Amino acid sequence: MVGAAYIVWLAWGIATSGNKTAAKDSEGITALSGFGLQFVNVKIILYGVTSISTFVLPNTQELVWIIATSLLLALIALICNLIWAIAGKLLQSQFQKHGRAINITLAATLLYCAFQLIA
Repeated sequence: MVGAAYIVWLAWGIATSGNKTAAKDSEGITALSGFGLQFVNVKIILYGVTSISTFVLPNTQELVWIIATSLLLALIALICNLIWAIAGKLLQSQFQKHGRAINITLAATLLYCAFQLIA
């Protein structure tokens, strides 16, 4: 129930948010500060810990394999982040043009997810 309430709160926030441009929101953010943020990003930490503990450690304890797998996971994460950034840049004009409709659609999808949790 708490998770569903949080999802409803997120949906409300998305539905009522304005259409902001990236230039106004990203002033003062540098590539170096974005890089530093990744070391406290909970999703990335959980991604690494879960991957290593689930797929590597049950099969081998060798340091070489753990380091190699960690580097591979970092490369995969880098590629995915680059794809996400490029797609965002390519779709930015569409987000600005149809921002309200996109926000309403995303909010409705979140409400559906919240309903599925409690149903």
